[in-house]
Amino acid sequence: MSAELGVTYGYIHQLRTGTRKTCNISREFARSCARYLGVPPIVVRLLAGQIDTEDFLLPEHSEERLVERALLRMMEDPMARALVSGDVRKWPLEAKRSLVRLYSDSVGHDLLGIRFVPEMVQWLESAAKVHLDNEAWAELRNFG
Repeated sequence: MSAELGVTYGYIHQLRTGTRKTCNISREFARSCARYLGVPPIVVRLLAGQIDTEDFLLPEHSEERLVERALLRMMEDPMARALVSGDVRKWPLEAKRSLVRLYSDSVGHDLLGIRFVPEMVQWLESAAKVHLDNEAWAELRNFG
């Protein structure tokens, strides 16, 4: 695997053990991993921690605010309220997010707006194509 990715086994080992942080991998390494895994590089970058869920939110929203709003909507359901003990507002963000996702999946409501992620990925792909086209035109102008 390390040979196909163009790195040493030691580098892979450092990533696996946390000696090196995955969020610091290079774009080239992310592309190599993507080719190896058969996925788009954005997936590797997301899993590596270079991109987080807040990157998919509109600038005026924070993930915490989104989760809090979804949690309030969830707690309007008497069944959900009866299943949760204690003050959920005091839970860590990760726990609240997981609870809302579990509830959303069980009732079939997208309280966090996750259904928009595939559309956002398409926007990213379109933006990347425009960027590449612009770079190509800039290179052609430099030669002309």
